[in-house]
Amino acid sequence: MTLATAAPPALSDTLLRRLDMPGPRYTSYPTADRFVETFGPPQYQQALAQRARRGSRDALSVYVHIPFCDQVCYYCACNKVVTRHHERAGEYLQALQTELELQLAVLGPGRPLTQCISAAARRPSWPTRN
Repeated sequence: MTLATAAPPALSDTLLRRLDMPGPRYTSYPTADRFVETFGPPQYQQALAQRARRGSRDALSVYVHIPFCDQVCYYCACNKVVTRHHERAGEYLQALQTELELQLAVLGPGRPLTQCISAAARRPSWPTRN
């Protein structure tokens, strides 16, 4: 029996040292350090209107948080609602649909979607269509 020659590492030591630094938590987007009290509804409406004026060429990214879990995961710091009663998600999902429709009314249809980040607190399949 012969030992196979080990492949070189996919990441060099130099690259690993350069990237070895603390980063933001992934549980919120944008990250918490991007939220400031001086950015309120008027500033958001202004930013949204500016984006709409640029036209439909600019792609969008969407972040959707589905905060429902069947059980508690004690390592998880996500905002969550722990319940096995899946019908509790109905009001939240309706509000989410309304919010997306309001944004679409300002931005207009036809924009490419480059990234959709969907975060379920524990199980991405919850809630289901059933």
